[in-house]
Amino acid sequence: MPTFEQVRDILKATNTSSLIDHLRVSLSRALDFFPPFCGRLGTTKNKQNGTTSFFINCNNDGAQLNHATAHGIRVSDIVESDYNPYVVHATFQPCFAVQVTELEDGIFIGCSNNHVVVDGTSFWHFYNSWTEISRGFNVISKIPFLKRHRFIPPPMLRERVFHFTKESVAKLKAKANLEMNTTKISSLQAVLAHVWRSVSIDMRERLNPPLPEGFFGNAICPATVTIKTGELLEHEFGWAALQINETIALHDQEKLKCIYESWMNDPEVVKLGDLPSNYFMLNNSPRFDFYKYDFGWGKPITHRSGIGNMLEGKITVSPGQEEGSMILEICLSSETIQALEEDVIFGEFVTTPAVGLEPTIRARI
Repeated sequence: MPTFEQVRDILKATNTSSLIDHLRVSLSRALDFFPPFCGRLGTTKNKQNGTTSFFINCNNDGAQLNHATAHGIRVSDIVESDYNPYVVHATFQPCFAVQVTELEDGIFIGCSNNHVVVDGTSFWHFYNSWTEISRGFNVISKIPFLKRHRFIPPPMLRERVFHFTKESVAKLKAKANLEMNTTKISSLQAVLAHVWRSVSIDMRERLNPPLPEGFFGNAICPATVTIKTGELLEHEFGWAALQINETIALHDQEKLKCIYESWMNDPEVVKLGDLPSNYFMLNNSPRFDFYKYDFGWGKPITHRSGIGNMLEGKITVSPGQEEGSMILEICLSSETIQALEEDVIFGEFVTTPAVGLEPTIRARI
């Protein structure tokens, strides 16, 4: 992994236009394997019942690539900040867009994609393919499976970054399992219970037969755990972790099939504004190994979410740099964030960002 100085020397020795051109060409070649990202969302209105259907029109309109320079902004301003700086925020119209931003001493790559097109697993499949081509691969290591078979932010929000070390995660897991006299509560479930949330389930391995290797698209199903505040406070946090564990376990092949068939009979698009005020939403996964994605300039050291995650109650979970650690980006009102920061029990397992880290090539979900 390169140091600050090594990356700075690489940037100084490399013509910026050549670097951007290299990314543009490698991105174009990667998109050849992933045509949905080059399309646009389309709609079809059904005059008979007044409903509207959405679809991806693979019309080859292309993805968007922007190049920007952030004068006076250093990598440390992002890495060492407890809050997500505005510089990482961006919004785009295409199904997929990229912004390459030059900092004073490094580079980050911001990506924006429409969640209708892909889920997190598929996005990182594409991103890994792009980095492989950037490093000189002629063919990507995993070809996407694109065929389909028909199966029967409000103002004043703050997005705070909380770090859970490997040791803290292990302690929370052990504590949750000990309290409930079990061994089935996972590290993620224990950490989630420490904050409390709803969860998303990856259906790829839960369907029978499983989805094909390299399935490119959306294969997630929201699973909600609903508990009264009084119940949550009456029990130890291990009890909350067990509720998450048992909810996930219920979502087997038959459960997911029932959910799908029910939605097909009465389709409904949930609007974010319809969510209750006390709703927590889990996004992302600590299983996505961001740190392995290398464009050929060294591995990244951090990542941050953008404005697409600025929704009250949205919590983005990511792996920490140390194996077994986690990073949680929590978006809540300023007052709630301040109370969380001052909570002694919560803070017992949380660390502040490390300083003196190397520059990063950053990807935004």
